[in-house]
Amino acid sequence: MGTALWLVGALALSGTCQGRTPGGTAPEKNVSSQSDPCGEDNPCGDEKTDLLGNLSLIEPASPRKIDLARTKEIFDRGEAVFIDGRSPMAFATRRIRGARNCTLGRFEADLAELKKSIPLDRRLVVYCGGETCSLSEKIARRLTAAGYANVLVFEGGWPAWAQAGYPMEP
Repeated sequence: MGTALWLVGALALSGTCQGRTPGGTAPEKNVSSQSDPCGEDNPCGDEKTDLLGNLSLIEPASPRKIDLARTKEIFDRGEAVFIDGRSPMAFATRRIRGARNCTLGRFEADLAELKKSIPLDRRLVVYCGGETCSLSEKIARRLTAAGYANVLVFEGGWPAWAQAGYPMEP
């Protein structure tokens, strides 16, 4: 980990990466009117940079994904709080028993509620509408960025859980 931090620090100080000038600024063709100074042809991939082209934010790593069997095991052992990323209406209709609702549209308000009762070191399992839904991964990334250290994504989501007939409410 020390090597990785050194490398990030070195990149931030040098301001260099593929397609950047030694001073850290992007060539003219990469400047756009959008808020991302690298524009759509960001030669640095998904790295975020400040207006001077210095590395300022690295996206958190993709959350670890778990399958139905592992999710059920974690549920049965009471090892996590389950977070439903679906709409409040879908959540109210049916959900994994004991789940809490946290949506992208109300993320800050939902996060404030979660932080009141769920410690940052508690394991969270985030799910949404299944394998074709990306809400759980987006919410998991935001929860990680907000300080939750152990966030997992249940890939099968609500459809897999319901189809298996596992505990649900109401």
